[in-house]
Amino acid sequence: MPHVANAYFTSQTKRFLMGLSALSLLVACQIPLAPLQNSNSNPPLSTQSRPIRPPQGRLHCPPGRANCRPQAFNLPNQDQFILPPEYKPTQAVMISDRLMADMSGRPLVQALIQANAHVWMLGTDQTLYNQTKQIIQSTLSPLGLPLAAQIYQLPVATDSIWSRDYGPLTTLPTAAYTGPKLDYKLMNSFYYPDRRSDDRVPALLSRILNSPLGPLTEKTVFTSQLSLALEGGNLMCTEQDCFSSQSVIDRNLGQSFRNGRTLNTEEDIKAEFKSQIQQTTHFVPALPTESTGHIDMWAKFLNQNTLLIGQLSDQSIQLAPAEYQAQLKDIQAFLEMQASGKDSNGQVVPESLYQQALASNAQLKVVRIPMPLPLQEYQGASLFRSYTNALIVNNHALIPQYRSLPNNQAYPDNALLQGYEQAVSQAYQAAGYQVKWIPSDTWIVSGGAVHCVTMQIPQV
Repeated sequence: MPHVANAYFTSQTKRFLMGLSALSLLVACQIPLAPLQNSNSNPPLSTQSRPIRPPQGRLHCPPGRANCRPQAFNLPNQDQFILPPEYKPTQAVMISDRLMADMSGRPLVQALIQANAHVWMLGTDQTLYNQTKQIIQSTLSPLGLPLAAQIYQLPVATDSIWSRDYGPLTTLPTAAYTGPKLDYKLMNSFYYPDRRSDDRVPALLSRILNSPLGPLTEKTVFTSQLSLALEGGNLMCTEQDCFSSQSVIDRNLGQSFRNGRTLNTEEDIKAEFKSQIQQTTHFVPALPTESTGHIDMWAKFLNQNTLLIGQLSDQSIQLAPAEYQAQLKDIQAFLEMQASGKDSNGQVVPESLYQQALASNAQLKVVRIPMPLPLQEYQGASLFRSYTNALIVNNHALIPQYRSLPNNQAYPDNALLQGYEQAVSQAYQAAGYQVKWIPSDTWIVSGGAVHCVTMQIPQV
């Protein structure tokens, strides 16, 4: 894994390393890569579904494979970092250029620029990048918004659109940090071995950012390895805590990622988080029948004290086929338990999201917003639409909008969509956000929405 060596950089040393990184980048960029539209190694957007939980053992470093274990990094005080909450100021948002194969990518890029965020477009298709800039510029120029300083192409190939899941978890040093001068630490977890380009993104991005060719030429960036299988969509943080679903434990127990150390208990997994960030990590149950297991499909912090949790109504459930209504009632009960911290008998559920978040913040307030009706049999899997799968960026809320399934097939609850959106808008606006709706039908049928296709880089 490429990384910056453990040294206190002099200005001369850093210039040398930046030049070396730039040379490595130029060499890497000379490797011929097929355009997005013609690549045989990268399936089209429609086939790049957000991965269902993989079989046990399909990880990068199974026991006994010492040669594939990541290197140990020697940055002092690696735990003196914080993973900034999404509601904190954002410098840039990273997306894959594969989004531009879909018309929904354009309004997303436009909304990001209007939210005063730089857009880092990962990809190697120069034609697609130029076309995107021209289209976005024609839309933004009448509004007086400059584009040239806002959108960057970073020559990093991707397999899929899910930058939230494979992108780096970008941390900032705390006031207690006493190591080398450092602006960002990119925390790299393990993604899916059959998506090699996606899994290489954090390391290649670090190399670019530490070179004169990158968009952060005055910043120092370090890459460290979080020795866990983890997708970014399954990590939701405040300043004090980070929350993830139980699926992280399911994926990592019994695995060995670094120096032969096996993750035998939940505490081992928490300790790995604690070795990299100051926040305390908590695990909550996963949403029943939802394939990704990601917490961003049903919950979101709007600020330190306000937690959104989806709510499935009886009115919506009545629109489902009778054979699925009992299963939908279970989903409804799960969401109620996570939001109230109590079961149907009024007994406190300590492992619920509400109870664990309340233990750290007595001022916590839970706000419920509609969850559209899940489709329990769509192309052989469950389809969950979500309004918590939004992106908060610089006081703007970019919220997924759902209008129809492919081929203009109506959702069973189409008559309720307007009411859903009114309630959702009110919740985000009450927390001080400007709301922008982003068409997300083509993404959600593959398992994700706005939050899943974006990864923010916090402002220093």
